[in-house]
Amino acid sequence: MTWTYASTDISTNLARVRLMVGDTDTNEQQLTDEEVNFWIDNSGGTMFAAAKCCRSLAAEYARRVDKSIGPASIAVSQRQQHYADLGDYWQQQAATFIAIEPYAGGISVSDKQTIDEDSDRVTPAFVIGWDDVPGSQTRRSFGSTST
Repeated sequence: MTWTYASTDISTNLARVRLMVGDTDTNEQQLTDEEVNFWIDNSGGTMFAAAKCCRSLAAEYARRVDKSIGPASIAVSQRQQHYADLGDYWQQQAATFIAIEPYAGGISVSDKQTIDEDSDRVTPAFVIGWDDVPGSQTRRSFGSTST
């Protein structure tokens, strides 16, 4: 299992996700390269991958309990909450950046021609003029042979 990060080169998705998650300290490595790359390959973008990595860390810290010995205490729940919140943040950011555009086909002549010429397109149930000319190829019959 490997762990790599260099602040001088954040050109890779691995480095970007590590930066977004905050897993950049060589002395406190939290996720392996293989774990981060798994989420990069299965999440649909670096922000979604960062959200998944944060949630993985939140799940890891949720397994641990807060401890107190006299005046000293270790609050792992704060770390768990931090990564849960950070995962929510990156999820919201990723959803904001998704480009969803409505599409209405057949508005331009070239668009309509492209659609009509697509050999993989399902034949429409209705076409303009399907019953205008008896005996034509576009005429639709409902099980009868007479026109």
